[in-house]
Amino acid sequence: MRRSLILMLAALVAMTLWAVPASAASPAKITVVHGIPGDALGLDKALPVDVCLADGSQLLGSVSFKGSNAAAPLQVPAGTYDIEVRLDTDPAASCEGAAVLAAPLTVESGKAYTAVAALTAGLVPGAADQLGLGIDLFAFQNNANRIGALKARATLGHFADAPAVDIYTGLLKGKDNRFMRELFTGVPNGVAASRDFFFGMRWFGLAVSPSAGPEDIVIGPVRQGLDRRANTFILAVGSLDKGSGSPFGLGSFDFVTYTQR
Repeated sequence: MRRSLILMLAALVAMTLWAVPASAASPAKITVVHGIPGDALGLDKALPVDVCLADGSQLLGSVSFKGSNAAAPLQVPAGTYDIEVRLDTDPAASCEGAAVLAAPLTVESGKAYTAVAALTAGLVPGAADQLGLGIDLFAFQNNANRIGALKARATLGHFADAPAVDIYTGLLKGKDNRFMRELFTGVPNGVAASRDFFFGMRWFGLAVSPSAGPEDIVIGPVRQGLDRRANTFILAVGSLDKGSGSPFGLGSFDFVTYTQR
């Protein structure tokens, strides 16, 4: 059975959503992340979006771009859905604006997913981009493996307007980032990966590939606590070249961070 989902997006923004059709023994979980700052597209940075069903019933309320902008997980039956992201042109009305993103999504029973509306590398229009804005709808299945008693999980994603990156971590940033070590190399835009650590504070940073070492980190580092037996998501969004107001002084770049158990 197939249903349509409509994500409503504020002027050239993206947000992603996944809903699902009828009955399954165990629902799927979908976390929707709004990862497009408006200033990267020449608009107001806070671009609120609405997430709606195709019939116009509202699924999620208005969401603005900010440092932590992930909606609470949705629980839905397994199935395939058409997703649309629409402009939020009227706060008093839902599903009224033009669609800027549209894509199908399939979710399986008992599994957890993350859906991210984000800028593409070089602002090249993605498959879901309806207006040629340089955005796309990205999705991945969360790592559901058991987390050890003294361990924590970090899911690191590259959803920024930037080339492929290397991802680094460290207990302390240190002078010139010399205590950082490489986790993943050559991670392209739209991809996330996870790794388990002992719980506690960590620094995470991204270096544009190819890089000679951690001193080349240009995105971050950001200091993030990892909770025991929880999955902390650290997703790079925005643009290194466009916009303003980044806490790192790098265009409209930012990290979206949130923790799930």
